[in-house]
Amino acid sequence: SSGINAEYGGSIGVGTILGGMAIFIVIRNKDALIGRSMDLAKQTAIVNMLERQPSVLCVNDVKTMVEGPSYARFKAEIFFHPDTLTEQCLKSQDLPTLLREANSMVDERGMEEWLKEQNKQLIDTLALEVDRLEGLIKRKYPEIRHVDLEIL
Repeated sequence: SSGINAEYGGSIGVGTILGGMAIFIVIRNKDALIGRSMDLAKQTAIVNMLERQPSVLCVNDVKTMVEGPSYARFKAEIFFHPDTLTEQCLKSQDLPTLLREANSMVDERGMEEWLKEQNKQLIDTLALEVDRLEGLIKRKYPEIRHVDLEIL
């Protein structure tokens, strides 16, 4: 009977020690387990770098997470400057041809199809600009391996 009580007591003691060690390990390593935000100075530097770009009006809703010594995530919403993107889009097109096409429209259907094509060009320009900005971040901060810029 006393041997059984000693076994119970030993089991409870070992369980308590293991539970205490688990709690200690979780507390010491919680940043590694759940991630932590990027250093505020670095986050501000990235936002400032983005906002200095001619195509960017402003950067909002920034979220970052550091998941290890060489892996971080950066997410932000970007408001783009429409005039700058339009100018970038027009640089890749032949303006005299665009003018001839615009002047040759005879009905609303033709105009609608022409505008759809121009919108595709603008969306492609926007996608290229997002890719460029993401690359800019990754080149300057190689530890940021995942960049998610949302268009607003």
